[in-house]
Amino acid sequence: MAAEAFRAYTGADRDQAMALLDANIPEAFHPGERGAFTEFLSAFATDYRVLPRQGRLIAAFALSAEPQPHTGRIRWLMAHPEVHGIGLGRAMMDEVKSEARARGIALITIAASHVSEAFYTRFGATVDVRTHDGWGPGMHRVDMTWRI
Repeated sequence: MAAEAFRAYTGADRDQAMALLDANIPEAFHPGERGAFTEFLSAFATDYRVLPRQGRLIAAFALSAEPQPHTGRIRWLMAHPEVHGIGLGRAMMDEVKSEARARGIALITIAASHVSEAFYTRFGATVDVRTHDGWGPGMHRVDMTWRI
């Protein structure tokens, strides 16, 4: 895992965040999700954490509070495909867990895809609902929960 640390997203990161998403389309995200990500960055990015390396973002995620007590949601967790397999996924999930504990969050909801389902399952998340083509044609939505 890189020595660099995750930091808060800023508006200056927008273009690189969009490039990070684009690098994951269509393998991990449906092209139709680009608009939702743009909206997220404009309205809800206060919880977004990014990992820069050599002048570009290589990973990002958010843990947002939900209205239900002690509940949070993972949003837009991704790593650049060029750095898959070096431990960034585990680093992000460790950051999520640490942040959740610090904020009193015991249950985390995840709106994943069939592509990322196995990743979250490795950390103990369980499947609640599957929606065929839920993110768009060929990209199935998998709603999950992770108790920490």
